[in-house]
Amino acid sequence: MIDEIYEPLDRFANEFKETFSRLTSETFERLKKQSGVDENANVVLCRKIKKLQEKKQESDSRKSLFTTLIVLVCILCVFLIGFCFVAGADQTASPAKTAYKIIGAVLGFGVLLVYLFNYLIPEVRRTGRLVAKLTEIISENEAEAWAQMQPLNRLFDWRVMTELIESTMPGIRFDPFFPEERLKDFHQSFGWDDSLNVDKSVLHVLSGTLFGYPFILGELKKMEWGKKTYSGELRIRWTERERDSNGDYHTVSHSQTLRAHVTEPIPVYSTEKLLIYGNDAAEKLLFSRVPSKHSGLGEGLNTFGEKRELKKLRKYEQILTDESQYTMVGNHEFEVLFHAVDRNDETLFRFLFTSLAQQQMVKILNDRTIGYGDDFSFRKNGKLLFLKADHLEKTSFDTSPQQFSKYDLLEMENNFQKRCEDFFRSLYFALAPILAIPQYQEKRPIQPESPSEEKSKNRASFWEWESLANYYGEDRFKHESCITQCILKAEVLERTEEGHAIVDVRADGYMGVERVTCVSMRGGDGRQHDVPVHWVEYLPVSRNSTFEAVEMEESIQAEPAEPSRAEAIREFFRVHSKDRADSLFRRAILSWIGRQVKPGQ
Repeated sequence: MIDEIYEPLDRFANEFKETFSRLTSETFERLKKQSGVDENANVVLCRKIKKLQEKKQESDSRKSLFTTLIVLVCILCVFLIGFCFVAGADQTASPAKTAYKIIGAVLGFGVLLVYLFNYLIPEVRRTGRLVAKLTEIISENEAEAWAQMQPLNRLFDWRVMTELIESTMPGIRFDPFFPEERLKDFHQSFGWDDSLNVDKSVLHVLSGTLFGYPFILGELKKMEWGKKTYSGELRIRWTERERDSNGDYHTVSHSQTLRAHVTEPIPVYSTEKLLIYGNDAAEKLLFSRVPSKHSGLGEGLNTFGEKRELKKLRKYEQILTDESQYTMVGNHEFEVLFHAVDRNDETLFRFLFTSLAQQQMVKILNDRTIGYGDDFSFRKNGKLLFLKADHLEKTSFDTSPQQFSKYDLLEMENNFQKRCEDFFRSLYFALAPILAIPQYQEKRPIQPESPSEEKSKNRASFWEWESLANYYGEDRFKHESCITQCILKAEVLERTEEGHAIVDVRADGYMGVERVTCVSMRGGDGRQHDVPVHWVEYLPVSRNSTFEAVEMEESIQAEPAEPSRAEAIREFFRVHSKDRADSLFRRAILSWIGRQVKPGQ
């Protein structure tokens, strides 16, 4: 395999896509063989379950139909009873005609009652019993199918997807978890200051290196103040003396509904996903770009919009009165599409974006079939590069093995293949703008390690602790008065001699206090009225909790005959946590030791 990826789009289409698909299929087959699952028995059982589910669905539909008929019959019965009363009260009809009407209605009422009690109600009860029985049988068969698949479900771990990517792509390595060592490298070598994390919480994180240089793939939760408009109303009444057409005065009653509105702040929560990359190439270069509306319109600058944009860039280039030293490169299509006009150093920009880099970047921006096209923003701030992409927002960064668990082997295989391929494609084309730049593929010199860095390899950073706390669920940590979502912030309080970490989690949220604002409004009676508008004031609340976890190096990929310490802890949580055992077993590296969350004093 070639170590460099100078043509990321072509390499994916011609090599990586097929290689990854093959490796994914081979991995599943290996795990299936290792588990010893009886494929034929599972296929037979799942077919039986599907037939039972289809039968249950038919019975549910039949039950719904007969329930609807019962309602219609009851409506008809009420209608016939009402018809009898109306017919009996009709003084214009002859007694004989009235008698015929009533007798006909009574006969119809009797037929409907017979149909209702002799057929419809018994049928609903019968189908109800059948649905209940089928539900019970399906549950029993599904439990049997889950038991069949348990040996295979146990073999999936947090690193299965990342290991497949490492086997496919050259130069990329993922951390088992986000260690302190990686965060310190960002701080000391690339000028990272954690300002991005202020008032934000890490939901998911993946870290690693690309040709020796560090990257972080993170999903962060943030809160911003928005506005909500509340409404209130007041019904007023008054009387007026009015003259009619005859000139006489009368007292007339009037009424009016006054509606008032109040706009108040409300916390709004959202998430953002981004790629952070550290590289010291062209370290003093600053620039940014956002998706261009001219990308994907074909090769060359052929449209009116593209030509107009090029004309604007030429005019901008000729402005000598400002501080910008912007000078277009020879590849005008690259300038129009990439549009990094705020760059601060033309020499460093050309050093980074060589002719090859410009060509490959244009191919990525114009592509709409292999990758995702021009859907990314790109900001270089010294040694740090920040990249956001629309397709990343639709990608789950959760590498939990729970997402692969199924009781149907065929469904599991298809699900495993699709999830892995979708994740790889999304991650690859998030990295593609970086891979298009040859300077970013220069391997980083090996960095000497200090004793403290060696120790920090096995310690998780606060990114990982926050991700773990969020995975466990914010409801475990939130203040009892909190009515909103929470921003969880985590830090290690202490580490014990046994290697356990005591982690403090602060949950910041808001309680709601009912308020009333009276808005003065002029009514139709000519008076001012106070219209009450009820709204909620959000006041901050916070709660500190702690949990105890262990950081360890053992992998869960040990053979069943040779259980490792990790397997022993996994078994502990399987016994004590039931169905949440695997979900609490974090990436084969981090695992809960204490299940009880302890509120701070």
